[in-house]
Amino acid sequence: ASHYSHIHMLVSYHCWTALYYLGMKKTYTSLLCGRIVSIIASSWFWRIMFGLFVVQAVYIAFVGRFSMAFDEHFHLAAIQEYAKVIFPWQVTQPPGPAELSAFTTDGSYLYHYFMSWPYRLMAMLTDSVTTHIILLRLIDVGLVAVGFVLFRRMLLELRMSKVGAHVVLGLILLMPMTPFLAGQLTYDALFFTMCAITMLLLFRLVRTLYASQMVPLPLALWTGKAALVTLQVKYAFFPAVLGAGLYILGLVIWL
Repeated sequence: ASHYSHIHMLVSYHCWTALYYLGMKKTYTSLLCGRIVSIIASSWFWRIMFGLFVVQAVYIAFVGRFSMAFDEHFHLAAIQEYAKVIFPWQVTQPPGPAELSAFTTDGSYLYHYFMSWPYRLMAMLTDSVTTHIILLRLIDVGLVAVGFVLFRRMLLELRMSKVGAHVVLGLILLMPMTPFLAGQLTYDALFFTMCAITMLLLFRLVRTLYASQMVPLPLALWTGKAALVTLQVKYAFFPAVLGAGLYILGLVIWL
């Protein structure tokens, strides 16, 4: 009996010891997870991810060979054509074998017209095409950076946690393709920013409609203007604008 009692006490001791260490391990794991979550939710985490993206994109803007993307030469040529006129409707089809395609009828013209103004200033200061390309690329980096800031604000206004917003945006920011595209001439840079503005305004419009059951006319006008501007940056945005318009119209009728 004494022998069995000794075995029972030994087994009980080891069981309680194992449970104690398991509890300690669980507590340590919980503390570690909580610490990781607090780090990801911090503003410093976002700034570091954002800063790494900007540094990579700026580096690519300086060292990337022209033309990195298959259409970077097209965007530069289009900017140069718009730099010859004051108003966008004054642009004409350049002579030659139509390397710019149906240039005068292209609906995605606003990026080229917008970028033609800083290009005019650059052309006055220097004749170096390499300098022009680098400076225009840096403007694109700035546009994409602004877009990410606006998308973060939109996600937070959608009541996504900072952890979720930072993880989603961090994964996109650190994808190799993201700084690669941001560091070159492409109308997707301005399109990205305008999409963020349009989506942010659209969300605020829908939220106000649900809250007040009235159409906030100034906000609705600004949302419509942003959507139309985005369309002129890239006309492929039309299905999204049409869908959003029908949704808002149906919401107004339903409310």
